[in-house]
Amino acid sequence: MKLTYTGTSNALDKHPELKRQFHLDFAMRARSGMGMYLAVWLISALWGGVHQSSPVFFYGNTAIFVALSLLRLSNYLKTLKSDDAAESDRLHRVLVALLLVGALHWGVTSAWISSSGYFPELHYLYMIVLAAFAIGGTAVLSISRPVGIAYPLLIFLPSLLVMFASDSEENVLLAALALFSVVYVLEASRITRNDYWESVKNHNIAEERAQQLEQLSITDRLTGLSNRMHFDERFEEEWKRCQRSQLALSILMIDLDHFKQINDTYGHVAGDECLRKVAAVLKTEVRRVTDVVARYGGEEFVAMLPDTSYDSAARVAQSLVQRIGQTSPTWHGQKIPLSCSIGVACVVPEMNMDKQALLMAADSGLYEAKKSGRNRYILANLAQAGGASAGLQPGSGLSLH
Repeated sequence: MKLTYTGTSNALDKHPELKRQFHLDFAMRARSGMGMYLAVWLISALWGGVHQSSPVFFYGNTAIFVALSLLRLSNYLKTLKSDDAAESDRLHRVLVALLLVGALHWGVTSAWISSSGYFPELHYLYMIVLAAFAIGGTAVLSISRPVGIAYPLLIFLPSLLVMFASDSEENVLLAALALFSVVYVLEASRITRNDYWESVKNHNIAEERAQQLEQLSITDRLTGLSNRMHFDERFEEEWKRCQRSQLALSILMIDLDHFKQINDTYGHVAGDECLRKVAAVLKTEVRRVTDVVARYGGEEFVAMLPDTSYDSAARVAQSLVQRIGQTSPTWHGQKIPLSCSIGVACVVPEMNMDKQALLMAADSGLYEAKKSGRNRYILANLAQAGGASAGLQPGSGLSLH
């Protein structure tokens, strides 16, 4: 998996699930600061007597802090509930805007407190809090490149401008030291961001490899169809589902005619090509989400059709006989004629039924199709395959088509 995060949503557009997870991660990281600005402002302002000396500024500033906190809380709750990709993207952009507005607001507040001269007791306190907010906030939010860069700049910039413009050597020195802090914070933000995305990339690579291994374990390598193990698992699942819902379950046993002769005449490589061509036809003809087509062994295939009646299964079988009969792979300039025989069995599973009897019935139908001249399908009677003794009800009997 190639994943490079550039700080914009475009980098994640090809990975919608990852993008959604990033939005959630970012919202979770940002929640700790929802009331932090307001709490620090109220504690420091009340302790410093700002509410008494500058009540208009105090109440106005408090209102801004409260509004930003409530907006962030609302955004956080909506982000947790949102399942829509577009809505999640919009909420993320709003959160980024609120964070940057909050950073700038705190930066301006700190600059005014420190430079006004009305609150000397708060001057150094606000310089410490300023650095703490910049470092802590950037460390937590740096997984977003825009926030990781803009957040510390917006917090520090107003105070830096005020201090550099000051005639005080002490303020200029503090501004110079703060500037070095900004550079350090930005570099730490870059490293943290890279570590986060590297971790995300490695996690997704591991997940993709696990999925690939799982897919390989259930796929026949020659034909790309499901293998017998996967078919057996899905057959078990669909049998139980059809049993609960009282739905018809149909099985088609498909076998290539004269396949040994093809191998003897044209070679095993040509035989493999014939199997791939037949598999391609099966994929085209049996394509519902619930259907399963598998290579059952050698030149034999099996198709499972849940919620499919005898008549519908017969139509599928007829189409397969025709389509495979029209398939003639070319091998070294020679066309290889293909045909198949199919046994069809169908039942509505009951509690006391043995699911293997359905497979045996389809196999019995396949045997009858072979015996009757090949290149055809036969609807099998479950009782003739031993289904009656296993508690299965007979179907419509053997029908030759």
